[in-house]
Amino acid sequence: MMSKKEWQLALESLDKKVVNGNKEIKDMIKDMVKDFKETLKSEVAELTKSIDEVEKIKQATVSSQSSGDCADIIGGKESNANSRPYMAFIKGPKSCGGTLIHENWVLTAAHCLITPQTTVILGAHSLSNHENGKQTFRIIRFFRHPSYSSLPLQNDIMLLQLNGKARINRYVQTIQLPKTFGDIREGTQCLVVGWGKNEKEWISDRLREVNVFVKNRGSCQRKYNSNYPVTLNNLCAGGFQNKRQGTCKGDSGGPLICGGIQTGITSFGHKYFCAHPDSPDVFTRLTKGYLQWIHKVIRG
Repeated sequence: MMSKKEWQLALESLDKKVVNGNKEIKDMIKDMVKDFKETLKSEVAELTKSIDEVEKIKQATVSSQSSGDCADIIGGKESNANSRPYMAFIKGPKSCGGTLIHENWVLTAAHCLITPQTTVILGAHSLSNHENGKQTFRIIRFFRHPSYSSLPLQNDIMLLQLNGKARINRYVQTIQLPKTFGDIREGTQCLVVGWGKNEKEWISDRLREVNVFVKNRGSCQRKYNSNYPVTLNNLCAGGFQNKRQGTCKGDSGGPLICGGIQTGITSFGHKYFCAHPDSPDVFTRLTKGYLQWIHKVIRG
């Protein structure tokens, strides 16, 4: 049995350990508070920057509206029903657009998520309404470009093989792909189409479209970092005179159409704000190399 003195010494030793432990805890808490303050300061700075960008976009949108332009789907309008019969709606966890390029093949972006439950709807105008022209298919195989990279995002192109052949009619048709491969001149007016996010809802129920203009590739590249390189395999396009016009979430994989020919595939844009007036949307350009890969995959 411990003597009274031994008990006293043991208690004094325990007190010292508690004091030292408390000091360690206090030091740890101080470090945590310091880290939190630094993180908070950084987040506030980022938020302030984002708010400034929002205000700039608001001003650009107000200018567009006062000029008489439709400011609905990022500067666009509802398409005439069945006027874009090549359009495909890829319905899945993250919906995308695409184009019918062969009776049972759809062209889209490689970053679109494909699952066993993903379906492809052709001949649609309204996604919710019953329409006689709609045809729905499952995907039996999908082919991302063999050099596709998600980070950095490159070769963002994919083919979907449907489980049957589409019935070609007034509602469903294939789109024309390039036969010549010269670069698209800066300032060329093109068209983007899709059911992507607009300013009122997540996914537009009805197909929408907007005219955009090809932008200088070098200037476009400077708007993005190394994770999103803009190369000769890309095209950039945006609103006329920096108006807010372009694509948004859900439009990925849809076409960039110049002169009635699909010349690109919607790939990426500004991280926070769709159709940012200062950062053009970026498209995978349908080059000769990509067309050769497409024909090779389809031929099997």
